[in-house]
Amino acid sequence: DGRVDSLFIINMDGTPARQISDVSYESVIVWSPDGKLLYFVAPYSGGAAWKVYSYDLARGTTRDLFTIENGTPKFLNPMLSPDGNWIAYRGRDNSSLYLVHPDGSDMHLVLDNVGAVGIDWTSYGWLGVSIGIDDPYVQKVLLINLDTCDSYILNGLQGQLEGLAIQ
Repeated sequence: DGRVDSLFIINMDGTPARQISDVSYESVIVWSPDGKLLYFVAPYSGGAAWKVYSYDLARGTTRDLFTIENGTPKFLNPMLSPDGNWIAYRGRDNSSLYLVHPDGSDMHLVLDNVGAVGIDWTSYGWLGVSIGIDDPYVQKVLLINLDTCDSYILNGLQGQLEGLAIQ
């Protein structure tokens, strides 16, 4: 119907489309690992914060989960971990990286002042983030294993991370 500032779910055959939000500038986080919930965020409080929501596909209901007040007002770039335990997102300074559980608990800083931009998870649970520590215009990819705290800068890769697969 000409609406472009809303979030819809469409069946693979194209029918019927279901509107699940009517807020502008939503950002989809991802489907839960079991495919039952869709997590998404939308600007809140005049753009100073982000509301995190879940949409239950079977029930057709949207639930307000929690508010991220320390996220960037520009592009949060939230990503759910493959096991569904963490959401990674960019901090208010457009440079830091935070983690939070999907229920809003244990929100904490992981990387501070590193020029964090692109964020993605591997299927093995490693967190990847493009960082600009030496030059904000030349990002390198950093991999972090949250279970072991191992981290590696992949010096051969440059640019904003948009996807990540490790085999």
